Amino acid sequence: MEGPWIKAPKTPESTEKPETPTLMHDDEVAKGLGFQGGFVGGSTLMAVTNSAIFASFGHNWYEGGAYSVKFAKPVYTGDEIRVVWEESEPDPDDKRKITFWIEKRDGTQTTFGWAALGEAGRKLTPPWERKPISPAETASDLLPEMKVGDKYPDFDCCLSKEMFIPKLDQIEDYNWWYRIASPWGEPIVPPSELGIMAAVGVVQQMENATMEILPTAVWAGFEVVVYGPVFIGHNYHLQSWLYEKCKTARSTVFFTDELTVDDENGRRVAIIHNKNAILD
Repeated sequence: MEGPWIKAPKTPESTEKPETPTLMHDDEVAKGLGFQGGFVGGSTLMAVTNSAIFASFGHNWYEGGAYSVKFAKPVYTGDEIRVVWEESEPDPDDKRKITFWIEKRDGTQTTFGWAALGEAGRKLTPPWERKPISPAETASDLLPEMKVGDKYPDFDCCLSKEMFIPKLDQIEDYNWWYRIASPWGEPIVPPSELGIMAAVGVVQQMENATMEILPTAVWAGFEVVVYGPVFIGHNYHLQSWLYEKCKTARSTVFFTDELTVDDENGRRVAIIHNKNAILD
């Protein structure tokens, strides 16, 4: 199964915060590292994959679903892309599972991931517990100023349509669940835009601490387990901390933040893992 072909756009600037604090979307920075140009934003690529989740699972996913994506290769503005997905073997406690990727016109595949629907009455296993990181890959001696377990300041987040509807317009996603109403009444936040909550946290960390923007940092992956819909215009409380640091055989350094998302009644609606890479 596949979605329609679209031209990858530059992510439009939101009329509200946050703006993702990375320089790899800038043409000059990216070209200086040998790339063709600035990268299309990961949140835009994730938005392209929304249709695979919606078509495969419908409303059930928003009450018990998991999602994992890795940005394997850059996509540039103007590339023609589409999401392709297929059914795959469910893990224990999953009812169904799909794998997906983004495909370019020339057949190149990028932005790989999967999504799963939980089995009713069973605890849904988060993506990061399905394939734990190997101890050999841990990197406790890297980025010594960042210690695993370090807690960041709590923050509140209220997502508005202005934060992501311009992006959905550009990729021609007019799903009314995200604009007008949903099966739960009010419009909800699409799966891809839960990443905005992580971006809010990063922006606040930089404003409240002496963190510097890493010029070669890129968004490497995003994972989430969802227990209930996140509503547009509602306030959510997030707690976050550094979950892990690791490096690959190619010496790329990764660090992952974990964020818990609670609604106004203290009910946990999602747990997010946000992974970044530092390019050499």
